[in-house]
Amino acid sequence: MKKILLLIIGVIILISLVFGIIDYRKITHGEQPLFMVRITEDTDNLQKYIGLGYTLKRDVSVSFREPFYLDNEIRVGPWFLTMELPFYSMITYNQTFDTSEINNCNNEPELYYKEENRNIYIYCLNSFTTRHSKKDFKDYITNNEFNTQLDDFIEGLIFVEENENIGYKIYREPGKAKYISDGYTNNGLTIIKCSTKEGNQDIYIGPKWMEYNEVFCNYN
Repeated sequence: MKKILLLIIGVIILISLVFGIIDYRKITHGEQPLFMVRITEDTDNLQKYIGLGYTLKRDVSVSFREPFYLDNEIRVGPWFLTMELPFYSMITYNQTFDTSEINNCNNEPELYYKEENRNIYIYCLNSFTTRHSKKDFKDYITNNEFNTQLDDFIEGLIFVEENENIGYKIYREPGKAKYISDGYTNNGLTIIKCSTKEGNQDIYIGPKWMEYNEVFCNYN
């Protein structure tokens, strides 16, 4: 009986080691672990994963869906002891952007660009420009190609939340992160994309902290 028990314990330890090595390799390559279960809510800033004898903790910038290189901190190790995992990414962007916020914002969106089927609003931002050429974002995207390029830009951000009842999706970019030398934007950015049953397709561009406001997607 004792030999059987020791054999079972040995098999469990062996499986734990194999699973741990596989998950560790995936984590260090910026991939989600294969043999771990996430035990925290989607909205928690500290995301916890549990494996067979080991754990992963991620201090995320905006969402658990974000790439690992955007996390504020990554810790991995046995259940009783975790260590920070150095994570470096040599990511480069074709274009980067700078934003500046309005002091004492009145929380009212301002019309930024108007299209036939939707309006694009700026919320609590003084400016939104390309970093090197200092070109305004709406000028950077030409009139003829605006619709396609804006949607492509949004899809490059991190999807955070969807509300199907009201009809909107929230996307975020955290700005400069710990594990990368430069961010997609300098201060971070939030975009709320409307898709209501009434046909509202408006878009709201604001600071990293912007949340859905009741005037959004119904603003006239």
